[in-house]
Amino acid sequence: MKIAYEFSMLCTYIFEALIVNLLFAVVFIKKYGNIKHYTILFSSYGTITIIHTFNSTLLNLSAFIIFTFFISLILYEGKFSKKVYYTMFLILIMTVTEVIALFILKILFKNLTLSMQEIIILAIISKTMMFLLVKSFCNNLNKNTNKIPEDKFLALLLISATIVTVLYMFISITSNIKIDTNKSIAALISAIGLMFSSMLIFYIFEQSIKEQTNLKEFALLKQKSELDMKHYKILKENYDNVKIIEHDIKKHIRLIDEFAKIGNNLEIIKYIENFNEDMQYFSLKPISKNKALDIVLNEKMQIAQNKDIKFTFHIQNVNLEFINDIDICTIFSNILDNALESCEKSENKEIILEIYMVNGKFITIELANSCYIDPVIQDGELITSKFNLSDHGFGMKSIVKTVKKYKGQVFYFYNNEELKFITNISIPV
Repeated sequence: MKIAYEFSMLCTYIFEALIVNLLFAVVFIKKYGNIKHYTILFSSYGTITIIHTFNSTLLNLSAFIIFTFFISLILYEGKFSKKVYYTMFLILIMTVTEVIALFILKILFKNLTLSMQEIIILAIISKTMMFLLVKSFCNNLNKNTNKIPEDKFLALLLISATIVTVLYMFISITSNIKIDTNKSIAALISAIGLMFSSMLIFYIFEQSIKEQTNLKEFALLKQKSELDMKHYKILKENYDNVKIIEHDIKKHIRLIDEFAKIGNNLEIIKYIENFNEDMQYFSLKPISKNKALDIVLNEKMQIAQNKDIKFTFHIQNVNLEFINDIDICTIFSNILDNALESCEKSENKEIILEIYMVNGKFITIELANSCYIDPVIQDGELITSKFNLSDHGFGMKSIVKTVKKYKGQVFYFYNNEELKFITNISIPV
């Protein structure tokens, strides 16, 4: 029976490790590959199994706290406060499910002695409940990188610590004493109430962070949209100035003629050079049949040229008239800005843009750019590599939001062999 008991405890802690991993994998980003990840994970909880043999409730609780937090630090990327937050959540869930399981057994077995067999049943009930609660919680979670408000975090820490202390006292006082069925039922109801209260507190807290994040994203996306519009208007005004220059071309020729009559060749050369620079800056090279697109492409081509980035494009005769000029600016400015930024960090600096029609039903925009840093794509969402995660990544979000206006879709993937990042946008006509 002893061997069966130890084996059952080992299986229990392996299951517990998988529950912890289930939650952390949703809220954090894994650092390592599966072999290294699960080796460290199961080794840590194997150590907890050994500690369990000392039969000390306080020691078991302390080991769970230490090793769970250790795993969050070693195996996952994320904010320190967020790791404390979710470690605390797991401790609370583990403790409350064990208390509930204990009082269920006290009701089922009137002469509960916590024999090996009863401890195995206790573990099965508590870990099953723990899994169901964590799984349910994960289904409603939103990956957010927003900073946890310090005042709310400290309040939650205090509440959780108080609940865990009360539950620990519950276990310590009642585990080895006999209480009648009515008191066991009352204690069970109290424990279940604590469980739902704890879940509700964490859920409300999580929702408040999610709401804050959504409001911040909305404000930043609106700000970025306004900047895109302003930028487009400035570009349009600049290129419209070429008409003024063309209108004044006779004046320029007359001035050059005056310089020629007095033999001032140096002034002629200098004047023509300045004039050519202005014309190069203002002149709009026709690329497509859409003026808004040409304005954006001309600007990005000039930037690419200044940064020694090879920029080529293949644009079919597609009609983009149904897309608002500002939206064209938002889509193409953002994907090309991302591409230019990526190319700056790469050895082989190249951007290839293709726009073509598919089966007469979809316009496809495909952009391939050099990318020597393997991007993180999690759950179909691109995770920015910039330090301040909460304030970046809005270029891609702005693209997705704009494309959805036209019932289109945005896909992206990384080609490891060619070291290129591919962005594919499909918009129905």
